[in-house]
Amino acid sequence: MLSIIITSLNEKPQILNQTIRSILDTSPEDIEIIVIDDCSDTPVNLEYKGKNIKFERNKFRLGAAQSKHNGVTLSSKPYVFLTDAHVLFVPGWHEETLKTLENKPNSLFCGTCLGLSEGKFDLNQANGAYVGARLFLYDKNDKQILDGKWINNRKDENNYEISCVMGANYFMHKSHFFKIRGFSELRAWGSEEPCLSLKTWLSGGEVRLNKDVKIGHMFRDSAPYITNIKEILYNKIRMSKSFFDKEFSDKLISKIPDDINKKSALELVGREHKIIEEHKNYYKSIFVRDINWLCEKFKIEIPEN
Repeated sequence: MLSIIITSLNEKPQILNQTIRSILDTSPEDIEIIVIDDCSDTPVNLEYKGKNIKFERNKFRLGAAQSKHNGVTLSSKPYVFLTDAHVLFVPGWHEETLKTLENKPNSLFCGTCLGLSEGKFDLNQANGAYVGARLFLYDKNDKQILDGKWINNRKDENNYEISCVMGANYFMHKSHFFKIRGFSELRAWGSEEPCLSLKTWLSGGEVRLNKDVKIGHMFRDSAPYITNIKEILYNKIRMSKSFFDKEFSDKLISKIPDDINKKSALELVGREHKIIEEHKNYYKSIFVRDINWLCEKFKIEIPEN
């Protein structure tokens, strides 16, 4: 019933293999594991083989978003679970995931993320539980648009609505992923969670947090790859132009500081005018809510002019 998509770039082999081992140890035999290696500097060597384990190595670096998207296209199961290459699964996650997804074809879910350090990749060494995120349109301190921040644990509740998934453990019906066109707006790394969350809410679905689906996730001081600010800004600008009307989009984009990265990102987006218009028209056909509705529901601050 379930495919788990793992994206990996320059991950240590022992960590990636521990991730796969934890899935195998906590899942039934029919679990499908799809590993997408984003053209790591050193080719990945998987210790585990089998008919339900698929491995693809990108010919050139695509980034997390497109690697995840391609992984979903390889799935043969009706449900997909997107995660990272440095996680450990807590027993019971699989059963709870299937139960959560039953009869919820248009929804997006995430679970509890237990913080692990690089030197203590062990569930017994978990430090803190993170439970979903809050979407913000503009952060005055970071001067960023369309991002998510961790929210406090609502200790006496479960399966509650959140504005944005986070934590490298989100799951949905594959049909929903393709209905909202997955990560087709994004390139490289960044903005995957706000992208899926926004499109789910605006298309009439729900985004919820199920605390009983638990994974340990390694938090690093630095990533084993270089991120390009220009492409992160491209993702945010492209999302804004695709999901919102021109006035609202222009307002958000104006909040990004004017520098060489913004200029380069705008140039990249400008070359894709036709495809952005096609995407915008498609989303108009499936969106049944607007951003003002979402902001009112979750008390998200709309930036001033």
